[in-house]
Amino acid sequence: MKRLSVIIGFLLCLSMTVTAQTEYYKLCRKIVDGLSTTNVSGGQFISFADGKCYESDNEGFSVGHGVLKFQRMENGISVYTGESFWGQSVFKFNGDKSALNVITTDGDVYIYKLSAVPSGVTTCSLIRTKGSNVVVPSG
Repeated sequence: MKRLSVIIGFLLCLSMTVTAQTEYYKLCRKIVDGLSTTNVSGGQFISFADGKCYESDNEGFSVGHGVLKFQRMENGISVYTGESFWGQSVFKFNGDKSALNVITTDGDVYIYKLSAVPSGVTTCSLIRTKGSNVVVPSG
């Protein structure tokens, strides 16, 4: 029975990945501890499937940070909440999903824009190592 559960779980994950739409978002600005800077780099692949989104690689496979679920629309903004690289987070996408604001529980904001994937980039620039605490790089 346990083996059957594992197989079903695998198939569900595979089907979610197959049907996921994956986009690349480039970090453009961040506001940390009230200080705004555009001296930033990196980007995240975000995949969308079945009213959820998650950080992924370029093929839509999760990088293991968690899943954010669609919560509501606010004046044309799609609001998703759940686990991400930053821990419990809110992802807000504009109407055409060309902009993403990540809001952390500390109130920090990371502003991303939909972008072409840079040459050679295949996964998120921010990936937690297993067992590590969330650490947001200063760069």
